[in-house]
Amino acid sequence: MSPDVSRRLGLIVGRHWVSPDERDRVISATLDAEDWEDIPQNIRDLLAEIGQRGALPTNADPTLDQIRAMAGLNSEARARELALLGVTRALGHDVTPGHDELHHYWVAGKGRALWENSPTPWRTLYALVTAAVRKNSRAVSPEQIKRWVSRWFIQVKHYAAGSDLNRVAHGKPPRGHRVGPG
Repeated sequence: MSPDVSRRLGLIVGRHWVSPDERDRVISATLDAEDWEDIPQNIRDLLAEIGQRGALPTNADPTLDQIRAMAGLNSEARARELALLGVTRALGHDVTPGHDELHHYWVAGKGRALWENSPTPWRTLYALVTAAVRKNSRAVSPEQIKRWVSRWFIQVKHYAAGSDLNRVAHGKPPRGHRVGPG
């Protein structure tokens, strides 16, 4: 896929409500497209229809029509599943389709700079995430925040907070004679 096609698809599919079936159809039809004209007409028509839909909100709850578009089905089971999204959102979890905004903010966004070069990065990240989550929701337990922080720390630093590599990175000697396994 050419960069131009990828950019145009991102502007349409990435910013509007798209059902999983529609997303799969678009991806499979555009993988080998070098130019916009290489995309089949029925897929271009579908993309035009998607472009007419409302944009993805950042914090607002989706409308019923947007939920139906995301679901691609009107079955009772799928409707119950989508109703749980409201409960999950109320508990403070990010349920925006295709997004994980809290994770992205602390790992790749502006929040990363707030903790990455701190003398105690895990503790700093934990304090920042706890403050941010508590301000917006009281339903997330401290244990859940610790799990998030530990995963995000490893994702950014490529080693665990309790590892010998972390001790060495902060000027302390490793626990044994060597850094690493064995």
